[in-house]
Amino acid sequence: MARSGSAALVRRLAIPVLVAAVFSGLYVEAGVIAATLFPDAPDAAGHVAAAAATVLWFCAAWLAKRALEYVLVVVARARHVEFPKILSDVGGVVLFAAAIMALTAFVYDRPITGILATGGVVVAIIGFALQAMISDVFSGIALNVERPFRIGDWIEMESGEAGEVIEINWRATRLVTIDGEAITIPNGVLAGRRFINFYAPKRPVPCPQDHLPGLQRTP
Repeated sequence: MARSGSAALVRRLAIPVLVAAVFSGLYVEAGVIAATLFPDAPDAAGHVAAAAATVLWFCAAWLAKRALEYVLVVVARARHVEFPKILSDVGGVVLFAAAIMALTAFVYDRPITGILATGGVVVAIIGFALQAMISDVFSGIALNVERPFRIGDWIEMESGEAGEVIEINWRATRLVTIDGEAITIPNGVLAGRRFINFYAPKRPVPCPQDHLPGLQRTP
């Protein structure tokens, strides 16, 4: 088991490591490459080094995201739950944003205060316009962390909707009723209301619709 886990980690990290190794060589030999390809351009070495460094920073974020995904998968398997992809997506956004900030400060030698200020204004405007969606996103993160239900569980809302959980994404949770009807519930609504999970703490046998209230097939 340990060997298979190590092999899976090596496979996940192999491509970003390989790309990073190639561009590390380009960064180290930037002067030679620039002199060979662009002999008449005095600033070519700096541009080649900056381009290589840019790829290296993004490779670092890519590598960190792959490692984060592996850790989340291992933790999810240990807890016998589904892999929380939404956490991986949020982590990826944070890691690549950090890489962009690092590039701005260390490679291109530009102050990041302007970027942070502009970004803060943009985030405030977007946040005001998309309050409901942002609430659904953070509720989705909370649901993935707390795990009150998982894919395959049967739940019933206090409003009466009941069905099997088939998807938990950024914005909403999708159910399929016993009659095959699809129900989409925003995560903000789901997180703020009472619901019953018929599969917690134990899964019923054989089928929930045979003996659970609220899940009887419509005649």
